[in-house]
Amino acid sequence: MARKKKNPERERESLAQKMSAMLDIPLEGISPGYCITVSGNEEASVSGCRGVLAYTAEQIQLRTLKHNVYILGSSLEICSLIEDQIVIHGKIASVHLGKTEEEKL
Repeated sequence: MARKKKNPERERESLAQKMSAMLDIPLEGISPGYCITVSGNEEASVSGCRGVLAYTAEQIQLRTLKHNVYILGSSLEICSLIEDQIVIHGKIASVHLGKTEEEKL
């Protein structure tokens, strides 16, 4: 009988979830991904940012490991970009997630 191959990403996620529960810390602190925090409608912070794909006053498109993040609004500006964390100020109307180019193939 053939053995099923294990999905390493699924194993990592479940291990991260177990560690998060055991250590009583948020999953974002363990799992390699991204975290989006929106404060009111004037500030957004994205950790796990791997690049800025588009930048206008109405839309900022970011690349993360698993998704593209679209921040839409007006008077948007990047206030800081340190390592993998970006902070955006402006009038934020919406935040959307989309597939990366690799996932579309």
